[in-house]
Amino acid sequence: MHDAVVVRISPPERFLQRFHPVLQHRAAFPQSSQLGSHVAHCREPETPPISMQVPEVFFVNPNSLVAHPLLATIPMLDEASPEFQAMKASIADRGVDYPVIIDEDDRILDGRNRARAAAKVGAELPAVKRSSREATEIILSAILNRRHLPKGALAYLTVPLFQPAVEAGRQRRLSHLQTPQVVGNLREPTQSAHGTAIGKTVEQLAEEMGFSKDLYEQAVKVRKLFESTAVKTWHDGARVVECSFRSWFEPKILSGEIGLGGVIQAIAGKESTEGKTPEKRDLPTLFARALGDLKSRFARWESIAPDQRRVLASDFANEAATWPEDVRQKILAALEKAAVHKTVKPGY
Repeated sequence: MHDAVVVRISPPERFLQRFHPVLQHRAAFPQSSQLGSHVAHCREPETPPISMQVPEVFFVNPNSLVAHPLLATIPMLDEASPEFQAMKASIADRGVDYPVIIDEDDRILDGRNRARAAAKVGAELPAVKRSSREATEIILSAILNRRHLPKGALAYLTVPLFQPAVEAGRQRRLSHLQTPQVVGNLREPTQSAHGTAIGKTVEQLAEEMGFSKDLYEQAVKVRKLFESTAVKTWHDGARVVECSFRSWFEPKILSGEIGLGGVIQAIAGKESTEGKTPEKRDLPTLFARALGDLKSRFARWESIAPDQRRVLASDFANEAATWPEDVRQKILAALEKAAVHKTVKPGY
């Protein structure tokens, strides 16, 4: 557990009563002089008795924070979305219910959307600090606990964090062989509350997240394909969209509209056809192709049963009688010329 300290900045009373059990007790029992005395002096720099200490929560300007680099692969809410607009309205009305989590370098580990919404309405942002060594576990925990996602979407979001989680687990396992480390005033916990990755492999993490090795490999492949920033042309009904693979497919993955395997197939199809010259389909070309097909089929004419050949021969003759005059004249001339050189014998 982190060392507990009192709130250093005077936050709104209603926020503290929602967040801190000590202040909830104060609100419920205002006559408790001992408790009231300690809470009343939370604004003072002196540290109260250990029994009265609460987790450190302080207020920051949301514009002063940046996102942790590990969050770069995880999309944020669209500012025009109803969900983000509702979040803004709630914060403007009653403040932020839950603090964001930041590390010792003021990088957001959880709560980017809350921070952005608070910045939009000019609200201060409650925050708690955690060690950056816990970054991957905190981010993974936030994804698992707050998003009701299809398994493919869950794999897509979490896979980029697996290698950092495994490495963080390895480093923590080594550090636990020694005295627990302290970062600033943050004591490293001996056991993570976020599902520690200590000693785990990437495959084990995937299994614990609830998706298969095949789905993990598909997510890795999709992430690799999304590294391309090439702009492609997409058709959404009558609408034409110019954007990258990631911009086109990512919202569809997260909504469950398409699975990871479907994305891989769609990109393969796009790559195999885009940029190639369309095959010519003018009428002369089509006639030439049809004659070529007939020639290859007549090469196996003798393999057809005699009664079937008679039917087909009648069909061809009747059809040929309807062809344009110049075509029929050419056919008759060719037949007369062939008759001079050999006697035509019926094949049935």
